[in-house]
Amino acid sequence: QIRNLVINESMAEIFFPDLANSSSALLRAIVRAQARTPAVQALQRKARLSYFRRYHGQVDGFEEYRVAAQLLRKVVGDSTSMRQDMLQLEKILKDLAYPGRDPL
Repeated sequence: QIRNLVINESMAEIFFPDLANSSSALLRAIVRAQARTPAVQALQRKARLSYFRRYHGQVDGFEEYRVAAQLLRKVVGDSTSMRQDMLQLEKILKDLAYPGRDPL
């Protein structure tokens, strides 16, 4: 669905300056955005995060480590000890990247 691939009103109050018919159009757009309920704002925030991650992945400074872990995961094969080592490595990566909390 194309709607999920572009910024749209489910993610933010959309304002097109070239379509504004007065100098107060931007102020009205801001007022509309601020008038949204906390629940709607939370849904918009979640939609924007999903949109961003679709194109950029998880951005937190640990991207290279995650890529290395993905590559190592591919070579683990049937080795039980390597699988256990990978689980420990992934736990360490999670603890470093997200101390005290789970990633979204």
